[in-house]
Amino acid sequence: TAAVVISALVSLTLTPALCAYLLEHEPANRKPPGRIEQAVENLDRNLLRIYERALDWAMHHRRIMRWQPLTLLILTGLLGFAVAKTAGGTFMPDEDTGQLQVDIRSDANISPQQMTERTLAVAKIMLADPAVLDQLTMLGGDDGGGGGGAVGNSAQMFVDLKPHGSGPGQRKEGIKQVVERLSKHYDLLPDVKVSVSAAQFLGGGGSGDKGGQYEFQLISTSGDDLQPWALKVVRQMRAIKEFRDVGSNFDQVGKQQLMRIDREAAARLHVGIGTIDSALYNAFGQSQVSTIYSDINQYSVVLSVNAAQSVSPQSLLSVRVRNDQGQMIPLSALAKIEPNISPIRVRHHDQLQAATISYNLAKDVPQDRGVKLVEQAAYAAGLPAGIKVDYTGANQRLQQLQSNGMVLLLGSIIAMYIVLGILYESLGHPLTILSTLPAAGAGAFLAMLVTQTQISMMAIIAILMLIGIVKKNAILMVDFALVAERERGLPAPEAIREAALVRFRPITMTTLVAMGAALPLAIGFGIGSEMRQPLGIAIVGGLLVSQLLTLLSTPAIYLWNYDRKIRKAARKERKAEKKRLKALGGQQAAS
Repeated sequence: TAAVVISALVSLTLTPALCAYLLEHEPANRKPPGRIEQAVENLDRNLLRIYERALDWAMHHRRIMRWQPLTLLILTGLLGFAVAKTAGGTFMPDEDTGQLQVDIRSDANISPQQMTERTLAVAKIMLADPAVLDQLTMLGGDDGGGGGGAVGNSAQMFVDLKPHGSGPGQRKEGIKQVVERLSKHYDLLPDVKVSVSAAQFLGGGGSGDKGGQYEFQLISTSGDDLQPWALKVVRQMRAIKEFRDVGSNFDQVGKQQLMRIDREAAARLHVGIGTIDSALYNAFGQSQVSTIYSDINQYSVVLSVNAAQSVSPQSLLSVRVRNDQGQMIPLSALAKIEPNISPIRVRHHDQLQAATISYNLAKDVPQDRGVKLVEQAAYAAGLPAGIKVDYTGANQRLQQLQSNGMVLLLGSIIAMYIVLGILYESLGHPLTILSTLPAAGAGAFLAMLVTQTQISMMAIIAILMLIGIVKKNAILMVDFALVAERERGLPAPEAIREAALVRFRPITMTTLVAMGAALPLAIGFGIGSEMRQPLGIAIVGGLLVSQLLTLLSTPAIYLWNYDRKIRKAARKERKAEKKRLKALGGQQAAS
C-alpha cells in the first residue's frame, strides 16, 4: 500500500516536473541517426506495420475475436488443473536455505549416557558428509507439550551446509539431494530414529512436536483410546514409499506399573475403593497433617511411609487399609501389580485427546500429494467415526490456501470492476478492460506447466500482480479512444484503431520492462531463489501471452457496444421499411 501511494505521488508531481525540465523540441537540423538508432527505429516501424495488418484483420473478424476471452478462460481452468495434477501444490516452495534441522529420538527408558553415545554417532555421520560445514547438537529439548520440559531420549541438531555452487569448497547438490543421502545413511542406524528436514524461513506452527516437516493430528471426539489407531495409521504410512521419517508421539512409550484391584475380594473384605485411594495417598502423597511450633520457628509434619517401603512397586502391596469392621487388611489380599507401557505424555487439542503424526516427503513429491496419501492411509486404517483427522502447521496453511485462493481472486476482480465502473461511468468499458485477464492467467499457468512449477502462495501473488499489470494495456487504449470520440468526434472503429496504433509502442515498452524485471526472478539464483522463482515464472508467462493476444482482442471487444447499436438501428430500419411497403401495398389495392 505504501509503495502504491508513493508511486502515485511521484507520478503526479515529480514526473511532470522532470518532463517539463528535461524534454526538448527536436531541432530542425537534427543529426542523422547512427546505425544502432537506425536499426532500432527500423525494428519499431516493422513491428508497427505487422501489428497494423494484424489489427485490421482482427477488427474485420471481430466477431471471432470476441470469443477469445471466453476460450482463454476455459483454457486457464484446464491449464490450472493440469499444473495441479502434474506439478502439484504447496503452501510455500521449499527453499535451499543451506540449513538442516535434525530430530533424534531413541527409547524412552534410555539412560543419558547411552543417548549421548547415540547422538555422537549421528553427529559423526553428519560431519563426514561432504556437503556439511558445521553442526550444533542439543541433548534433550522441548517435550512438545508447551511446558518447556526436557525429554532425555531426544536431541536436536542444527546443521550449516556449504554454499551452493560449482566452485571449490562449495556443494554441487541441492538441499533435497543432501537430505535424501543423509536419510539413507541414518536408516541403517539401530536403536535410534533420525528425521532430517530442510530449514525454511516461512515454517513453524503446528502442534510443537519435533519430527518431520509436515504433520497432522488424530483427534478423539468420542473418548476412544488413540494409541492403537495412531499406530495403525503410522504403519499404513510407512508402507507408502512417498513418505519418510513417519512417527507419532505414541512412538515414545515408558514403563508403567498398574495396581489392579480385585473388586470382588475388596467387597468380600468390606474395603471400599475410596478407602484404598485414601490409604495410598496418605502413604505416598506427602500430605501435611500437623504443625510443630517452637519459640522461633515452625515445622510441618508430613505423613508418608518409611523410605524402605517405597523402594519398588511391590512395596505398595504392603500398605494396610482399614475396612468397615476396623480390621487392617494388606493390599496384597485384594490387589496385584502388573507392568504396562504408556506414552510419555498425552497431548490434547481443544480439550480433546489428540495424537500427532509427523512425516517427511520423498524427493519430488509435492505437499498436496502427501495430504492425499495421508487421507488414503487414514481410510485404510479404518478409523472409527469418533476419531477425525485434523491438519496442522504447513498442511493446514495449504488447505486454507486452496479454499481461499479462488475467493481472493474473484474478490479482487469484483473490486476492480466496481472501481473501473465508477471511473468510466459505464458497465461495458470495465468488461473490455477485464477481458485481458484470461490471457494473463492462461500464460501464467502455461509457463508453470512447462517449467513444472507448483501452485503455491507465491504463484497466487504473481497472478494478483498480473491483474494490475495487464489491465493497463486495455486502459491505455480505452482512454485514448474515448477521448478521440468525445473531443474529435471520431467514430468508434476509427478511434479504437488509432488508439491501438498510437499506444502500441508504450504498451510494448512497459510490458518488456516488466518482463525484464521479472526474468531474474524466474531464472532463480542465490539463497532463497526457490521462493522467488514461481513469482517470476508466472509474471513472465502471463505478460508474454497477454501482450500477444490482448492487443488484438481488446479493440474487437471495445466495438461490441458500437456494433450492437448498429445492428439495433438496422433492425429498426428494416421494420420501418416493411411497414412502409405494407402501407404502400394497401394503398395500391384500394385504388
